Amino acid sequence: MRSLRALRFLAPVVLTPGIVALSGACATELVSPSPQVGAVAPNLICATQGDVVLPSVSLLRTADVAGGPSGATSGVDPIVVSGDPKIAGSERLSWVSAEELAVAFDPTSAPPPGVYDITVTNPDGARRASIAGGLAAIAAPKITSIDPTALCTDQSDQTFVLRGENFLKVGDDVVTVRVGEATFTPKATDCTALPGERLGGAAALCKTLTIVVPKGALAPGKYPVSVEDPSGVACRSTESITLEVKAPPTVTALGKPTVCEGGSAISVRGTGFEKGAEVLVRCGAAETKVSATNVAADGTSLDAKVGAIGKAGDVCEVVVRNPSGCEDRPLPHKTVTVTEGPFLYLVDPEVTYSGVDTGVQLFMTKVVARRRSPSPRGRGEGARANGGPQPSESTCHCRPEGARRRRLGRDRRRRERVRRHAPEGACCGDDADVDARPPRPAVWEHP
Repeated sequence: MRSLRALRFLAPVVLTPGIVALSGACATELVSPSPQVGAVAPNLICATQGDVVLPSVSLLRTADVAGGPSGATSGVDPIVVSGDPKIAGSERLSWVSAEELAVAFDPTSAPPPGVYDITVTNPDGARRASIAGGLAAIAAPKITSIDPTALCTDQSDQTFVLRGENFLKVGDDVVTVRVGEATFTPKATDCTALPGERLGGAAALCKTLTIVVPKGALAPGKYPVSVEDPSGVACRSTESITLEVKAPPTVTALGKPTVCEGGSAISVRGTGFEKGAEVLVRCGAAETKVSATNVAADGTSLDAKVGAIGKAGDVCEVVVRNPSGCEDRPLPHKTVTVTEGPFLYLVDPEVTYSGVDTGVQLFMTKVVARRRSPSPRGRGEGARANGGPQPSESTCHCRPEGARRRRLGRDRRRRERVRRHAPEGACCGDDADVDARPPRPAVWEHP
């Protein structure tokens, strides 16, 4: 048996010498006095782990730890440790002093969780004393989940939550959460009070623990997590729970050095990218945040598509932030330069039938066109004579193979739709290869 920890009565148990009464020449009779039982200290123990010493002989379970009825009302017999050496288990009962009676429990004989009345009975069975609800026995803490399972403490404080059962709180004293060799004091919530006062304060069993890990407190790695009850109770969780601490991601390269004012696709290469990562584009004080897509399984690449951002000429930072809490390192972040480009604001028609060739018109702004190939009729040379690539007429034309080319802006209703939908000063869009209508007939594309 492991070493025993003494638990002491707050008021003494007194068994005084017997009173002798004479009857005839040789007759004697031993009459026992009434024992006096005050209180049990401590009056809260762990029922499932460790060796415990209790100043008790009989324990009757009268309630569960939430205060519900139990014990005699449900047919549960009391736990009795006899001092008669002829009865098995009597070695667990002993005198510590004239004022302290002790009974030892090991993990196999400890009382089940519940609230117990404690009774001390003298050997003749004629005298006894009790303390109603004198002891509460609780089960060990049990962790059922951890959220999140991974975090990064390199740049800021991080928080994780444990959920489970039997997280003990006594007054302001709560359980201790151990992560590897480091210990943290959590905030306990979702609690149910235990009946009576325990260990000098109001006791409760809680289901949720919130733990704040300070910046830099844990190096990258995987750590076992456990919960330990306050001192004097000696319970500890045994579940296999792991918290992973991750290093920040790194960005080694961007797919291209520019983005359009109105939006663009960004490809990022590096290491340590996680599912659920975000991409932030910071242009001075302005920041655009989007969810990353196509995150590689090995964490070495991801894509993102951002909307309107900055103005032409701005140099913006591209930042990757993992869900575990860290942005990419080392500093400085990679940058892109904002450029002008087409902004798609209207498609006509909005619905087509795929069984026939149909012209589809794309209405854009700020299209800078360039010649795709020399015109066999010399129109390309004329365009170059006029200064090379020229802005379009704020509209572009995209047509399927074999569709009839139509001059844009010819239809009055279409002109009204364009006037109604075109955003003032809007620009940029997808990096799609589109056909534009410059001032003179030719085929152009956005550079």
